[in-house]
Amino acid sequence: MIQRLLGTMPAWATSDHPVLRSHREAKRGKSGGRYTRIAGALLSLVILSFIGYGAASDFFTHDPLDLPISEMLTRGLLYPVYMVQIVMVGVVLMSTIGMIGHYQRRGLWDTVRATSHGAGLTLRTRWAHLLFYRLRGSLAAIMGGRLVLIAALLYDLTAFQGEYLRSLTGGITPDVAPVAAVILLALTMAAVLLLPVTTLGLDAALGLLLATYIKRRAYVALAQITIITVRVMVSLALLLMFSTLSTAPLDSGGWLAWVLVFAFAALGDWGFSLLYLGFYGAEVWRDIPYGVLIGAALMGYVLLQALLADALLGYATRRAERAD
Repeated sequence: MIQRLLGTMPAWATSDHPVLRSHREAKRGKSGGRYTRIAGALLSLVILSFIGYGAASDFFTHDPLDLPISEMLTRGLLYPVYMVQIVMVGVVLMSTIGMIGHYQRRGLWDTVRATSHGAGLTLRTRWAHLLFYRLRGSLAAIMGGRLVLIAALLYDLTAFQGEYLRSLTGGITPDVAPVAAVILLALTMAAVLLLPVTTLGLDAALGLLLATYIKRRAYVALAQITIITVRVMVSLALLLMFSTLSTAPLDSGGWLAWVLVFAFAALGDWGFSLLYLGFYGAEVWRDIPYGVLIGAALMGYVLLQALLADALLGYATRRAERAD
């Protein structure tokens, strides 16, 4: 995972690798299936646009164009992106937890293991196929939403000839110079862009590790339902707590507010809300001591996720190679 973050790809993760190509070809359905996916994507786009417009217009009671552009974009994109991310987590876990059991039921697992490092290579290429090929459309969509908010954030920073940033850093704890605030904002933006990749990569690695333990269809289904339900409930609980917190004075929460904002960014919306300075700068920095460091902490969390994903994927491949 660290290599992928640095822009280098191992041979088994490139599109011309034969094992990875077999995963891609197996997922290519007939033209009817392709058309169904296109129709589903268009329908999802319409539904998500409706939800986003409803959120931006405060349930269709106001014109969202009356809002500042950064606030309008944040309101309009937050819930659609949030929903797409939850679906992506579900797809990753559904596609990985039952992988080995599926191969065994089709009588393919013994053939895979008969080749040198075949089992481990199959798991690694499944991981790469999910992240960089099967989900690339959805990943591009949520990355696009982040880039839109980053553009709005940079536009806000130029407001009032740069004095907006000085007003955000005035009187916060700890006291930071505008240059330091820019560096911390850069870390925040980088972390928010990387979080989808590391989060999905860690989920995929965890799912593949579980696949080496759980192979019977009934147990696979139970594990999938349980883990996905827990993930969705945690995300929704964090969203509910965050929504409650965002309407109350943040300074009343102290360190608990810091933890909640960080947890929501790391496990809930994957940092999306931190790209809106009207919340992150004007409220979190001002009202939560050391809130300005949440973005830097989030970058540390990104690196930790990448290391864990590498460790879990490596352990899963070793187990797959030696398991009976």
